[in-house]
Amino acid sequence: MQINNASDKAKFSQNEKIFKLSSSVLVELLFLGKGESWGGVRETSYALWALKELRITSVDTFIDPFIEDGEKWLKEKATKKKNKYSHYEDEVWDTSLALLAIGGKESELRNRLAGWLVSKQYYGAFDGEVWEPCFAILALASLDNDNFTQAINSGINWLESISGLANNEPTLFITPTYTAFVAYVLITIGGKNLNTKSIAKLITSTCSPENQQWAQAIILLFLSCAQGTNRDNINEIMGSVKKYIENNKEKRVEDLALSLIALHHLLGTEKSGDKILESCGTMVRKESRRVIRKRVDGSIEIIITKKLQKIALAIIGSLGFILATYKNWSLLESLYESLTK
Repeated sequence: MQINNASDKAKFSQNEKIFKLSSSVLVELLFLGKGESWGGVRETSYALWALKELRITSVDTFIDPFIEDGEKWLKEKATKKKNKYSHYEDEVWDTSLALLAIGGKESELRNRLAGWLVSKQYYGAFDGEVWEPCFAILALASLDNDNFTQAINSGINWLESISGLANNEPTLFITPTYTAFVAYVLITIGGKNLNTKSIAKLITSTCSPENQQWAQAIILLFLSCAQGTNRDNINEIMGSVKKYIENNKEKRVEDLALSLIALHHLLGTEKSGDKILESCGTMVRKESRRVIRKRVDGSIEIIITKKLQKIALAIIGSLGFILATYKNWSLLESLYESLTK
């Protein structure tokens, strides 16, 4: 493909960087998996939400086992009340994330979770907070069900009234991160025509590069839908994501998941998910599309290809031969038991 226009060349170059960075984030997110989940309800919900943002194809992909295991685990953790509602930890935040994570537009559990969220709404707000309504509105909108339209519109109107972001000259709402998240919801779900150029300038001029990675990801999510966004601002936040991946030893699911969602939205194309998965697959396997998760020490999840599996089996076989040669039957028996459990 030949690209002659300078603007198109710059966009193509940036998109290639986004694809590469997204693949690195996805690999790190998969590594943090613990058995069938990513630890807790909130962490698992964040991870599944991110994976499903990429999972828009009908073709089987290597992340399907992660989604299937995570969904099964998450569904088992839901609390069912005597009435028709279900929730997670009696939390709007956790329940909203779980609703975003669990598949099936018309599934019984999703409708119970949505019903519980609506029961917690009071004059548009959810528990009187700001962060929770943003997640609740995103979650309810994901059902594409007219029964929840009134609750969504009520939440949008509440966010618009308290934030003042729909004004011609908007001001910062609480913090840059709050401003970004509320603006993102108002635009993408509420269809509001905001002065995104002014809001982006407010956010990027007051946001510190040292902000936590999840906060940077929320800002990047807003910039993905803002008109007239400065490419330098996007590159700066992408740089923070890259630095986080390379230098941070204790990575968090929330940071990675929100970064992956933001990067995917930044590409703005339905096929971007497929390309990210393809690029990620190239990073973790060469011979097979199937990715194997192997549990180590009961907590660490690693991703290995069939080739690496063969190497591991060869090493185990050699160890067994050595033990048999020296007639170390107790260790040989222990090795056999560990492999057959």
